Amino acid sequence: MPTTIPSPSDEQFAALEARVAALEAGGPDPLPPTDPADLPYWGTPVWRDEFDGDLSGWNVRTRADLGLTICAGEPSADAVKIEDGILHIRGEWLDDAPRPRDTSATGVDVLTHTTGYIDHRNLKPGNVTFAQTYGRWEIRCKTPTGPRTYGSLAAFWLRPDGRPGEIDIMEAWGYGDEPYGDQSYNADSATTTIHTDTSGSGTKVIWTHRVLGGPMPVWDAFHTYAFEYTPTYCAMIVDGVELIRVTPEDDGGTFLWDERYFGTPMHLRVNLHIGPSNDYWGVPDPDHKELTVDPLDYQIEHIRIWAMP
Repeated sequence: MPTTIPSPSDEQFAALEARVAALEAGGPDPLPPTDPADLPYWGTPVWRDEFDGDLSGWNVRTRADLGLTICAGEPSADAVKIEDGILHIRGEWLDDAPRPRDTSATGVDVLTHTTGYIDHRNLKPGNVTFAQTYGRWEIRCKTPTGPRTYGSLAAFWLRPDGRPGEIDIMEAWGYGDEPYGDQSYNADSATTTIHTDTSGSGTKVIWTHRVLGGPMPVWDAFHTYAFEYTPTYCAMIVDGVELIRVTPEDDGGTFLWDERYFGTPMHLRVNLHIGPSNDYWGVPDPDHKELTVDPLDYQIEHIRIWAMP
């Protein structure tokens, strides 16, 4: 039997006419989307976590998954918890810090903390995976990067499958008092860093948010960081304000569309680094634990992903 589509009622039709008139006049939408995550052009997220349930949408990594990373923080599932609608990724001092790292790999030679790491990486059978080449990725979070957070780095980042590139959508660094010395490296701000090769031998660009008009400091409240990547532009948006936009024709931006580095589906990673080097963003000193907040608490309200229409 054919389906009959009912005509709108007089009330529905009047409401639609009023909405069109309001939008044409430049006024607010009297009938906003029912989902607050809906966005013009992007529509409804294709993947999201509002952290009102469990962590079944993520791979929660441990040392067994990742081995000995270069950081001074050892990945632990216990460091990742949802409490009252907020995801907490916590970095906590090890009771026996510093613990020697039984490896000669690049990075520090001791472990000082446990920390958390979640992702959508297809690392082993049964993993939760989600990846797309183009789209919009967004996090609303509060970073543990104010005073007495030396060695902390909260990160929200993308890696393409089978390519060496990396897009660090949001990174925020901590800092501390003496004896740590000068930590002026983007203190109180967040950054977006795009690499052609994560080995350190490639090209990279760094967008420091405070330089572009972004919020400062970033650690005193929740902020929303979004990255849009399409065939014609990429943009960084913080708290609804577009800080920067580049196109394939812009100097310094062409490699973002170079298939040697990108051009394949990208998966998401979210973690709290501790360290990994005294030469970069630092390692907390176990002899001065009182100078570092414990735990370092990376708090995340939501993560949302939109597909390109």
